[in-house]
Amino acid sequence: MDQVPRVTISQGYDTLSSMANIAGYKAVVLAANSFGRFFTGQITAAGKVQPAKVLIIGGGVAGLAAAGTARAMGAIVRAFDTRAAALEQFKSLGAETLEVDIKEAGDGQGGYAKEMSKEFIKAEMKLFAKQCLEVDILISTALIPGSKAPILITKDMVESMKDGSVVVDLTAEAGGNMENCLYTSHLPIQSSTLYSNNLTKLIRAISPSTENFHYEVKEQIICCHAGDNGTNLFPAPLLDNIPVVKSMHELAKEKAAAVSPFKATLTTAGMYTGVETRDGRPVNPVHTFPHHQRHLCTAGCISVLTVCVFIPGLTAVGGLSLMGVDYTPSSTAEMLAVAAAFISSVNITGGFLVTKKMLDMFKCPTDPPE
Repeated sequence: MDQVPRVTISQGYDTLSSMANIAGYKAVVLAANSFGRFFTGQITAAGKVQPAKVLIIGGGVAGLAAAGTARAMGAIVRAFDTRAAALEQFKSLGAETLEVDIKEAGDGQGGYAKEMSKEFIKAEMKLFAKQCLEVDILISTALIPGSKAPILITKDMVESMKDGSVVVDLTAEAGGNMENCLYTSHLPIQSSTLYSNNLTKLIRAISPSTENFHYEVKEQIICCHAGDNGTNLFPAPLLDNIPVVKSMHELAKEKAAAVSPFKATLTTAGMYTGVETRDGRPVNPVHTFPHHQRHLCTAGCISVLTVCVFIPGLTAVGGLSLMGVDYTPSSTAEMLAVAAAFISSVNITGGFLVTKKMLDMFKCPTDPPE
């Protein structure tokens, strides 16, 4: 069961993920039970309570479950992982991510972490030593498939932590990330339930038939512990469709090459204003003038008509204000005001009609009806 790869089709019988999810949750519960303060910060009449600081090493299923649980309990969560994708997942849970100065991708086969170089391990242990002086709870989940768990936390680091601090090592069964760690098991009912569900789904994947059990190797995933006509198929062959996880350098390069919202807006604005842009930079308008000549002429004509309609609008408002309240004009000024309002209304109506005619000239047959 520990050979099931991390792909979408095998999520139903991925035992490692099921057990790691339980372990990450239980690690925070055990730490909270042994910790002598609240996880969340509080301001009471008796004084202010600082929130607990939790450091999580490893961004797998267990680490993410621990980060989500600690954040839900109100703690300040700091997280570290060698994979860029895991750091992004930590950020989505509200955790503060930690990184070292050495740029080295930690993505291994099947989405797991790989063994890092000696220089990287030295840099990360220096980071952990500094964090041990500040955090209250340390939860370690860093594992490498097929290898002994790397020692990341020394005895001196643990002894340098504040009085009352709690450390939980979820890799104790594989040797432990901490020196002198002990292994215990918890939540047997929940673990057995999820494990039985994983086994049931694996058997159904091997033999979809509900009447007779028939083993047929169709998927590479179910070749883990099985044999075919006396041939040992263990270990299972590597999958060809495992997604390639991009490194931090590749993600940064793609982010730099992507079109920013500013450049996209500048390009869109250039389309409407007649200024052509390439890669967010304006192009010499002399070279692009013939292409935009029709749009410039249309904009110019509409601007002139707008001014011509605006001026009669002012004269119409002035005429209406001088006409008086009588049914007929009683003076020369009121007669001129009536004439100005009438002529201005004719001019305004004609301006709108001419503008509509001009806009209809540039319509395409495929445009939707108004």
